[in-house]
Amino acid sequence: MKKKYYSFKLLALPVCIFLLLNCSSPPLFQEAVIQFSKIEHDFGLLSVKEEAACSFHFSNPGKVPLVVSDVKTSCGCMAPDWTHKPIKPGLMGEIKIKYDSALPSTFNKKIKVHYNSPGSPIVLRIKGKVEYPDSKKARCNSKDLKQQVF
Repeated sequence: MKKKYYSFKLLALPVCIFLLLNCSSPPLFQEAVIQFSKIEHDFGLLSVKEEAACSFHFSNPGKVPLVVSDVKTSCGCMAPDWTHKPIKPGLMGEIKIKYDSALPSTFNKKIKVHYNSPGSPIVLRIKGKVEYPDSKKARCNSKDLKQQVF
């Protein structure tokens, strides 16, 4: 009788462990969630050296605090600034981008936002065109000034 009872214990223990591992509730770990109001900003037409800045607002619709750990830009022509404190569920944060419009060109730049989730990073974009101010108007104004002097 003792042998049967002992073999039942040996068999019951692995079965109980198996059931506990497979029938337990889902893991308690929850991922952070980030939601942007927009992921692209179009500056349109800018003049050389015109101040160019925009903001990307985001919210945390998740159930755990959201931490933006880093914001990396695709070139040195952009300077990012962002909310460094953890964003509690239901609250909002902001990423500000300044673009250096020193040279005339068409641009389409990426900004990678790294945060505390396996879905990180998310990519934002800015685009636009930088041109020299209208030189034709400048020439007309200088001719008018010369005519007034003489």
